Amino acid sequence: MLLPYYPWVTFETGRLHALVGPADCLAALLSDPSVARFPVACLCPQASMLVGQLNLAVHRCRTVRFRSLRDLLRALACARETLVVVEHAPALYGEGGAALRHLSHLLRERAAFAMVVLYAPAFDPALVRLADRADRLFTFTGGETIWPAPRRTLPPGQLTLTGL
Repeated sequence: MLLPYYPWVTFETGRLHALVGPADCLAALLSDPSVARFPVACLCPQASMLVGQLNLAVHRCRTVRFRSLRDLLRALACARETLVVVEHAPALYGEGGAALRHLSHLLRERAAFAMVVLYAPAFDPALVRLADRADRLFTFTGGETIWPAPRRTLPPGQLTLTGL
């Protein structure tokens, strides 16, 4: 399944996608008519920003709430929908390490059979580590443009990417 989001941005089955931006960009993806034909699972933490900002019932999403990393891993392993959206919850990972490795492995495993989108409103250290394992990373910069963010390394001493 190939899901065009914008003409130059596509989501594909068999790939792990990371989407960083406001909830509106995820709402646009879920509102796409081509998504309506497929079952969607939204895995959200108990204190979810998505559930409050999006009316997931309108988008016909099966919403699964999780309280711990163990609940998230179980829900991810049991998700059989074509599109699986996972809301990033950095508080669950603690110091990272083994928990992040296990989660990224399970995200990749699920992406072999479904279109998996890891969603976050902004970057944090845990998301950077998870997004590094993603096949595609999309960042929403505001306005009407979504662009794929290629993996880049910063020169020593430089803190931000400029000139984009």
